[in-house]
Amino acid sequence: MKTISTFIFCLFLVNILSAQEEQAAPVKEQIYQVVKEMPRFPGCENLDKEHLIKKCASEKMQHYLKTHPAIVALNENSKEKSKVVFRLIVRKTGKAELNKILSVKEGTPPEGYEQAIATMVEEMPTWRPGSHGRPGGPKLSVYYNLVIRFGE
Repeated sequence: MKTISTFIFCLFLVNILSAQEEQAAPVKEQIYQVVKEMPRFPGCENLDKEHLIKKCASEKMQHYLKTHPAIVALNENSKEKSKVVFRLIVRKTGKAELNKILSVKEGTPPEGYEQAIATMVEEMPTWRPGSHGRPGGPKLSVYYNLVIRFGE
């Protein structure tokens, strides 16, 4: 009788635990619009002044956008000037992911521009993730808008 009671009690506990697991919904990662320390393109970590680091990172990112092979190939065949605004998510790991194309301005971009942008973003180096600016604070996933020009 004691064995049967123990067995029933164990089944009861298993049912309670599995019901709690089913109720726990997966936590969706928060993606921030603006944080104190925005994500930064890599390559300027050796500089010592923050304003120089930001300027350098911006220049390196623009160079990457203009010289990526997928973009260069489209620019060679582009018949008119255009500007495409797109949004990344820079994850808390520093990995950049294309979120979406936001707008096309000033003309018609070359055929295949969406795939070229997706390829370029997928091949981006690891960024320094965003944060709230506290030393040792958590890294955050952040939206980051960029503009790429075609036909120039």
